[in-house]
Amino acid sequence: MQGAVPDDVESFVRELAHRLATAGPGMLVGVYVHGSAVLGDFQSAASDVDILVVVQDRIPGSSIQAMARILAEVIVWPGIGVEASVVAESAARRPSPPWPYQVHINISSAERKTLWCEPGSGDSDLILYYALTRQAGWAAYGPPPTEVVGEVGRRLVAAQLAAELRWEINYASESYAVLNACRALRWSTEVMLCSKTAGGTWALSRGVEPALVRQALADRRTHRNRAVGLQASAFARQVAAMLEAGRAN
Repeated sequence: MQGAVPDDVESFVRELAHRLATAGPGMLVGVYVHGSAVLGDFQSAASDVDILVVVQDRIPGSSIQAMARILAEVIVWPGIGVEASVVAESAARRPSPPWPYQVHINISSAERKTLWCEPGSGDSDLILYYALTRQAGWAAYGPPPTEVVGEVGRRLVAAQLAAELRWEINYASESYAVLNACRALRWSTEVMLCSKTAGGTWALSRGVEPALVRQALADRRTHRNRAVGLQASAFARQVAAMLEAGRAN
């Protein structure tokens, strides 16, 4: 399941990949777009450009530092920001805890963050990044993602989807939580990661919380960020509990 990558995202990431390859000759394995840009739901007023960068295990410190600077110093980008994860080839080919990475770069008009991975630590967000890259990622550089990114087990994906839902209840908008609950339900039925909008449309076609989902879809279209209400919270918690118990598969 992959939508056409928006033209501005494609040109932006191709140029970025070229610069990364120049910064580390022979060290860059692949540059992959994942997230809404490959799922047909990229919104210039609300979406980040999500990128997974895979590098050789033996990359020198000077090269990885140069790549991090290139990512962190981007001035103009499509959408509202860029989220880039740089991982070693062995970590991508055999995804496993603690989900190590080299560096994460987050940039937007409001802030710029560069986070280096401490030895023995990692980031569980990579579970869904890997799964989506493998399913629908677009290669701006390197071989197809299925040749570089290994498979993540279903139980791990389910647990991560549930954990993200529980976080969203307290810290995200109602639309974000409800539509992610819908996409989690779709994954549990079809083992397919889809966009928030597609998840909501799928839920409506099956009569899942129609009033709540319609409102969430409308809020997403208009970029309204209301707090998570009681009904939305109960729905997200129910889906999270089903995923955790393995009842949603």
